Amino acid sequence: MKNKLQPIIIGLFLFVFLNSSFAQKYRSEIIESKTYYQLRGDKIVESGSRIIQINTRMGDNDANVHIYYSKGDKVKIKDAWIQDISGNVIRKLKKNEIVDISAVSSSSLYTDRYLKTFELTHNQRPYQLVYNYECERSKFLTIADIDCSRTLQKIKNYELIVETSTSQPIKFTQENINEPEIESFEGWMKYTWRFNNDPPMKYEAWADRNSILAPRLKIVPQNFKVGLAGSFDTWQSFGNWMWRLNEGRDELPNSEKIKIYELTKDITSAKEKARILYHYMQDNTRYINISTKIGGLQAHPAEYVCTNRYGDCKALTNYMQAMLKYMGIRSYYTLIDSDDSVNDFDTSFPHDPFNHVILTLPIDNDTIFLECTSQNLAFGYIPTSNQGRKALLVDKDNSCLIDIPTANIEDVNSTRLFDVQVNNVYVNGNLYSQQRGRNYELYKVIQKGINKNIADSYIHENILIGSYSLDNLNFKDTDRDSSYTELNTSFRIDNAVKKYGNNLVITPFSWSFTAFELPVNRTQNLQIDNPIYKSDSIIYHINDFKINKVPDNILIDTPYGIYKVEYHIENEHTLIINKEFKLYNGRYSLKEYDEFHRFITHVTNSELKNFYIEIL
Repeated sequence: MKNKLQPIIIGLFLFVFLNSSFAQKYRSEIIESKTYYQLRGDKIVESGSRIIQINTRMGDNDANVHIYYSKGDKVKIKDAWIQDISGNVIRKLKKNEIVDISAVSSSSLYTDRYLKTFELTHNQRPYQLVYNYECERSKFLTIADIDCSRTLQKIKNYELIVETSTSQPIKFTQENINEPEIESFEGWMKYTWRFNNDPPMKYEAWADRNSILAPRLKIVPQNFKVGLAGSFDTWQSFGNWMWRLNEGRDELPNSEKIKIYELTKDITSAKEKARILYHYMQDNTRYINISTKIGGLQAHPAEYVCTNRYGDCKALTNYMQAMLKYMGIRSYYTLIDSDDSVNDFDTSFPHDPFNHVILTLPIDNDTIFLECTSQNLAFGYIPTSNQGRKALLVDKDNSCLIDIPTANIEDVNSTRLFDVQVNNVYVNGNLYSQQRGRNYELYKVIQKGINKNIADSYIHENILIGSYSLDNLNFKDTDRDSSYTELNTSFRIDNAVKKYGNNLVITPFSWSFTAFELPVNRTQNLQIDNPIYKSDSIIYHINDFKINKVPDNILIDTPYGIYKVEYHIENEHTLIINKEFKLYNGRYSLKEYDEFHRFITHVTNSELKNFYIEIL
């Protein structure tokens, strides 16, 4: 007889399971956070307390606390402990568990940052990490910068308070947050923001984080003093401060002037002089993160680079600018946010969203952007991490925001030419490839220290996807100002061809594509910052059979890109296949995602299918 309690037990089990899963769907969550800033003249005192609940093993990473600071700041972790969700203390932090380390990272504008860090974890989850801290900073351009679209951590209660005198006003911009409570008393102003956040469970493929409806809050002082007095009244005033900060740091020693003169004395073109000096800098300096005296913002003098032959992005850019200035060529120190994706910022709200410096060179009715930290990139090549975003051009009293262009789709065309011999059940052949865009940048990074293992990995992940036996690798040395790499190699693939009756079934040379969510599961807009262009020519020599019929051509033309495949019978034993894939850069809404997904799915499926050739 069927157990009458079984449906009830199953129902209770599902209720408990679903509710416990819901409660712990985030790997961690901020149960409560209180941060208090008080501006005191040219100092800011920050104190805070936080309770973080760790729900999963991955969440243990969020029990590693980092508090960033600069040289001269006073930082104190007052106490910290872990407790169960009922508040029972499990373990307290010991003083010797707090570590101070340098905070060097891929962000290269602020390089004298340090961090005080500790970790408290527990093997039974959920548990809560509680800590209190205090930090006094003497140099700051930003009071608070919160962007919850960049985190997947749930926030239940967040309170942020700024207290400042009426003689020291602040500016702020906010999104998806209620207006602050504002109180005034005896020459002081107090601002209080309160918010929470339920972030997505994950970032979907190529998600437009800029459009995620999440709390964002930036608070800056109206006026500041970091080395010199400055203001965020306008972008021009901020740029003027940056210009004055580096004023007079472009003097070159006589020995360097002589060298520069000798390198360029027979050149009349200003652009060619700039090219020669850029190559000279690439060949004789190296990029390294180094600290400075005033908050990682002021460039080391050009003479410093001449002496030491290294520098960070600020120092190398200032050095390149100094060499051009000596030759009578004007250029502009330019602040930019260098990142894998474009992070939008409010252009009507002057502040400091930048982490990198490049050089802008208006010359010969053209504008050239120089990435001065690279020893390998071509003159005037803009890395993808710098493309398609706003930057601040620093020009004394005329500083302004400018647009850094995105590469044209034709400029990123990565090509492959296959010459293939089909013999029974395997194919062998030769591959000639030109790689542009991100693959060009990647290869340039590994070029100097390349070995066979690295080369094999690079090819298998970026050029020739799948299981292949590679021989005779040859990365050709192109002109140093060519924005592509060239590769020749031979290969062999077993079991790539099968014969069924009057058909040959051939495994294609596929391209790989990002896996995108089904439209029914998609919740985030799409952001494609850089275009993609791939094209192939594949020549099959099928000597044992005569080619009678080939597949139909394919053409898919959409607002998001183009995919086409064309088959040509060159002669009875030779088949030529030309393929092309273009993906346009842009921002696309959820309403457009269904059509975009159909396009990508059709392309992906076509690339994965074996194709049939009718033979005689």
